[in-house]
Amino acid sequence: ALHVWNPLVVPATGFALVAWVRPRWLASHRWLSRGQMSKETLVLSAATIPLSAGALVAWAYTAQPDLSMYADMIPGSGIGMVIGAAVVFAVFNALAEEMVFRGVIWQALADTGLGSVAVLLIQAFAFGVFHFGGVPSGLAGVGLATLYGLALGGIRLLSKGLLFPIVVHAFADLTIFLIIMRLAERW
Repeated sequence: ALHVWNPLVVPATGFALVAWVRPRWLASHRWLSRGQMSKETLVLSAATIPLSAGALVAWAYTAQPDLSMYADMIPGSGIGMVIGAAVVFAVFNALAEEMVFRGVIWQALADTGLGSVAVLLIQAFAFGVFHFGGVPSGLAGVGLATLYGLALGGIRLLSKGLLFPIVVHAFADLTIFLIIMRLAERW
């Protein structure tokens, strides 16, 4: 499954595991902050989850993409395995992409002296381009992922950390998993 899955997942997961085992190591990585909860962060996060799920479902309904190569990777041996695969995919993909785009890239851009708006726009566009071959794919995927990168970046900006973007992103990845299951007529 790793040959089509996001190539960032394996190194980012390894980094997260090392950081979890050695929490003091995190202190040297300013970008790896959990962030803070605020009313604004909660509102933007709560709005982004259903809006992104709706956009993904609308895209799948109108584009009718062939996602069979992804569906073939989903275990077929029981509901427990399918739920496990959904959770693992959603959590690790969200963790990897958020660590890269709203973590490392965000901090690198901010360290150059760019303002918050420029950082927000650049990381969102990079996130969109990165998803050209993803789900959704093509120019529609770039456009949708860029808009989503703006929303996740806004959450990152408000919360000053990665926890809320990771959680919100995991819901979108779960939606993608369910779309793949539905289009493959697995449920």
